[in-house]
Amino acid sequence: MAWLMLAQAIVAASGPVAIESVAQAKAMSPQALADVLLAPGHPPVDAADVAPLTMEAPPPPGAPPQFRVVLFTMPVDARENGYCERMRIDAAVIDPGRAATAKVSDVRLLHRLDGRCGETGKLEFGRYNGAATMAVIRDLDRLRLAARPSIKIDFYDEMPNGTVDVRYRDGLSALRAVRLDRVSWAGPASMGGSLPDEKRWKCARANCEQFGFYADGIWSGVVTREAGRITSVVLERAIPAPF
Repeated sequence: MAWLMLAQAIVAASGPVAIESVAQAKAMSPQALADVLLAPGHPPVDAADVAPLTMEAPPPPGAPPQFRVVLFTMPVDARENGYCERMRIDAAVIDPGRAATAKVSDVRLLHRLDGRCGETGKLEFGRYNGAATMAVIRDLDRLRLAARPSIKIDFYDEMPNGTVDVRYRDGLSALRAVRLDRVSWAGPASMGGSLPDEKRWKCARANCEQFGFYADGIWSGVVTREAGRITSVVLERAIPAPF
């Protein structure tokens, strides 16, 4: 895979790096920050998140001070029609100051259902598990905008009173409100656990597949596809768990 070869070539800069503080890193442009932290030859970077709040455990006692930096490469057209892609690079500045060094801990490929790949900045990109998943979300996006989509839609609205401005009258109205260009994860439903079993349609046929997704922070769903055609969707709108 071309992107995997490129990801393997993204490594931290060798030797000391000229970053003395979080404030300095935040003041740098994303591209300048990438040029300092990464070895030469990395792809163009157009967004960065310096010292983001996370649920990760702190460094062990005695470890040098450090802070995380998440870099995002410039969006480009993906091989899958209708999608843009970019890479997320998880890095860190170790012992900021005169002896600071950089570390790259993870590089992953992200996608967004959006044909306007020229837009830059902190757009919502997500993790898609394979081309089949991407095709399902793309087909679902087309169906939800159709005048009378021939699919069954169940909708569970778990948002507390006072937390939303709109209540949807039926499943189709809810589906049309979902921002599928803000999917954060999509893949086989068995992997994501995106809805409990009691809220899913049973997939009993041999040619039946189910795909799950999360979108826009509050939406989750399971899409059932039979013989290559989407037949039903189960949606839930709820405040996500705090962990």
